[in-house]
Amino acid sequence: MKTLIQSGLIIDGSGNEPYIGDVLIVDDKISAIGKLPTNAKENAININANGRVVTPGFVDIHRHADYAVFRDNFGAIELAQGITTAITGSCGLTPYPYSPDMADTLSPVLGEKPHFLVLDSFAAYEDALSSQPLPINIGGMIGSCSIRAGVKGLDSTAFTKQEIEIAKHITDDGMAAGALGISLGIMYKPECYSTVQEMAEVSRVAAQYGGTLTAHIRGEGDSLVQSVQEVIDIAQRADLPLQISHFKCCGTENWGKGIYSAIEVINNARKNHQIGVDFYPYAGGATSLLSLLPPEFPRNLWADASALKSALLLKYENWDNYVMSLGFERIVLNSLAKFIDYNGKNVAEICADSGECPYSVISKVLVGEEGRAGVIVMSMSSEDVDIVAKLPYASVISDALYPQNIQTAHPRTFSAFPKIIRDFVLGRQVLTIQEAIKKMTMLPAQALNIRNRGLLKPGYFADVNIFSPENLKDNSNFTQSGLLAQGMEDVIVNGKLAWTNGQVCGNYGVTIKNM
Repeated sequence: MKTLIQSGLIIDGSGNEPYIGDVLIVDDKISAIGKLPTNAKENAININANGRVVTPGFVDIHRHADYAVFRDNFGAIELAQGITTAITGSCGLTPYPYSPDMADTLSPVLGEKPHFLVLDSFAAYEDALSSQPLPINIGGMIGSCSIRAGVKGLDSTAFTKQEIEIAKHITDDGMAAGALGISLGIMYKPECYSTVQEMAEVSRVAAQYGGTLTAHIRGEGDSLVQSVQEVIDIAQRADLPLQISHFKCCGTENWGKGIYSAIEVINNARKNHQIGVDFYPYAGGATSLLSLLPPEFPRNLWADASALKSALLLKYENWDNYVMSLGFERIVLNSLAKFIDYNGKNVAEICADSGECPYSVISKVLVGEEGRAGVIVMSMSSEDVDIVAKLPYASVISDALYPQNIQTAHPRTFSAFPKIIRDFVLGRQVLTIQEAIKKMTMLPAQALNIRNRGLLKPGYFADVNIFSPENLKDNSNFTQSGLLAQGMEDVIVNGKLAWTNGQVCGNYGVTIKNM
């Protein structure tokens, strides 16, 4: 099968200047690119790209779609943005090995586990994917936080020698089955209890397979600099390339200051170690409501509003207290199944309407939702986000969450990639279009060593987007989420048209492995 994309403005993903040319696709690969001879058109399906740009398909290396890939409607949200490859298993949070202890944390991020999935290992996850029609390419990381929970539950004690050998064995099995690397979720229980040495020892296994270490660091606010240094130390001990996930600086008192100090630490370490970062184009993040509680706060005290208040009025050395650093007006509840009227409202608003104190509201929601609640935290400044965006080693991600009620998800799930074009390129001109495309294609593919994707180049897989930049619309926002992006006209996945006229038109994705 031959497809010829003619006369488009080619932005090849390398960061080089755009140019007018053609792209010839044969089967699932790019065969030739540039000014092609007339005979290249013979027996080819022609796509006229005159007046439009032609780019590599976008590579989202941080998308919490671990369960969502098994939902009937998966693919529209992704292809509408031009995402042709997505990597699951970020932030240390994976459904393999499955542990009931992690259900409260996983649910607001991944949604509920499909009843038919039995996931005792990464290999089992890969087997389940292999029988699933995939509209886009899917790869996965091994979640170190979930490994620890699978080995020793939520216990805060150190690994025993036997337990760490079990954790290393799980990691080895996952890498042998094709995982792209290992992800840390040091902010979450139980990984917050792990030491640098423990995390390095377990992670080092991935180095034998050419894997990458990605990290949701311990603290992104007051402890940002030391948290960045911590994951650099882990990566250096484990001899693994490092990708710092959703790199940002949180807390109003830290804005305009902490990000510069953290970048200085990264730049110094980059002289001797491979380190990248990634970011999403919003000043608000999303996570589970449980992450607002100190790690040591016990479940049996959720119903005690006074105990919550006492815990949340303290500063902690190795944990960021967002209640203190942001205030309740910047904490928005979402992904709620029972308190649906609270979805999209900040805690201060709820208190003003109900007359309750904020600690009572949080207590009531935790108990009523059985811990499975989400929050959007308006924790960043736009200026700091722009600083990160301009870093030459910063990739774009969505950090998309897939709660069961997807309509309540953070807008980044639906709109992160078109927002980069509309806002950062065309609107405020933070980036040139070739810089932005590089950050959405080649850079993330290289960060996780995803071979032969992320560039328009002969021999690479034919994942291609065709669109008019001025027509892209990121319709979802903090006021109204759940809306598909618009303007992505044609998306090709592995040489076949997967999206056109605003519709998914085929399942041509494959699983991405480290081999």
